[in-house]
This record gives sequence, structure tokens and C-alpha cells, in this order.
Amino acid sequence: MDKAITIARIEGGRREAGSIGTVTDCFRGHIPCALADDRERLWTETPDPSLHATANYNRDKWVFKAGSLAALGRTAEAKSWVEQALKVFPDLNAELMNNDPGYNEAEHRRLVETMRLAGFPLCLTKEQLDKFEKPRRLPECQKS
Repeated sequence: MDKAITIARIEGGRREAGSIGTVTDCFRGHIPCALADDRERLWTETPDPSLHATANYNRDKWVFKAGSLAALGRTAEAKSWVEQALKVFPDLNAELMNNDPGYNEAEHRRLVETMRLAGFPLCLTKEQLDKFEKPRRLPECQKS
């Protein structure tokens, strides 16, 4: 567990190893993805299966997890997380996240980039599109 102690020191003890901050902080650029990858490996090597539960994941956590894995080049794992995410949130797509007012411009770009890498659907559904007055469309989705 020397690695966990090192990681806690690097982060100033903000979070315990294995918290969702592993991928969220990587996604938002707060910690290097290599560090997030180390923390993620510590988390998945933990013998307590309750620490692996995804039941409390919201839409964003699924996106961060899959997108971060894709950004790390772990595409097979990312695609598996996309499949799981779409079972919980079947209408999840990059344009939906790109229209979320809770994110700034840089975060919108990162969301679209990593969701594309992970293999999420890109375009809003017709029903979703009708809910936005002025949706932020991706070029490849404007044709549909």
C-alpha cells in the first residue's frame, strides 16, 4: 500500500484511493491521467466488493469513467463501461452532455472528445432535440 500513501500525499489527502475522484479528477484535468490510472488499479485490486458498486453512479460518473478509460487507451474497458452506462441511461449521448449547462466550454470539448473515444452515441434523439431551444450540435449530427 505504499502506492496509496504516495497518492494520498500527492493529492494532499483530499480523497481516499478509489473514490470516484480517480476518474473525475483525471477527466477535469485536476490530476494526471497516469496518477488516476494508478489510483484506479488500487481501487480494482481492493478485496472488498462493496467498493466496486456502481449502483450510485449518476449519468456523469458513467461518462467520466468510460471517457477516462478511453483517454488512457484502455478502449476495451471503456466500451464495456459504455455498454453498462447505456443500460442505465439508454438515451445518453455526447450531444446531451455537450448541452449540459453545468459544464464550461473546455469541459464540453473534453466530454465530447472522450465520449467519442469511448464509443458513446454522439447525437441527440429527435425527442431530446425538441427539448432544446438552441441545441449545441456536433457537425456530424447536424445532418440528421
